[in-house]
Amino acid sequence: MSIRAAMGMTRAVAGSMKKRLFGGGDGPKEKPPFGLVPGMPITVEETPFILHESQGGQLQWPGQDLVISAMGRFDLEGVQLYRFYLDQGKGFLEVAVAPNGEPFDGGTRFFQSHDEINPSSAQEWEFWLSEEDGSIGLSKFKSVKGSFLYNRVWGRGDEQVAPLSMEEQHFFPEEVEAEAAVSHQAMLYARLLEGEGNVEYALLSAVETADEAWVEISMGLDLEPTYFKGG
Repeated sequence: MSIRAAMGMTRAVAGSMKKRLFGGGDGPKEKPPFGLVPGMPITVEETPFILHESQGGQLQWPGQDLVISAMGRFDLEGVQLYRFYLDQGKGFLEVAVAPNGEPFDGGTRFFQSHDEINPSSAQEWEFWLSEEDGSIGLSKFKSVKGSFLYNRVWGRGDEQVAPLSMEEQHFFPEEVEAEAAVSHQAMLYARLLEGEGNVEYALLSAVETADEAWVEISMGLDLEPTYFKGG
């Protein structure tokens, strides 16, 4: 099950959280990057995806008539990350935000689901999360589709490192009295494509909600803000 599908099953977020996020109520006002909010239409240009595929990348343009169905927010070692999930599981836009509230230069990426694994036993989970040799944390990762080799981005050296643990809060357009959260144990990898240093990312994450758990493999690319627009 994809992250988008899981969010559809747990579509619940506190109305008070929404008011704080979008500027209502008595809480602190917060402005998500680029003015993007759940429920907003968003346009993503095709040009960077054409270039990406021509250089051997695996991502595809998500198409037209896109809508942000949900927003995720979490802290990654002091950096605020926002994820804007597109409807129908078409991917998500990830934006890294500096302490001053401004997006980092080069800190915006677009990810699409590449593969989903549903471990059915403790042994199968060990393959991904073992402290000694779990796949999420090894120095290299080979994709299931295409057998491309990616190098680890988070963590130095050739030894296996622990995945990063992150708690993601989800926000939806609906006003209901609950809050959705998703836990991740994740690691980021990357490989160079043909051409002028363009990169394709592989994000491995053991995902857990209140109802289920699975492993999500997403492929990503850097996406300049000039290539997307909300509203």
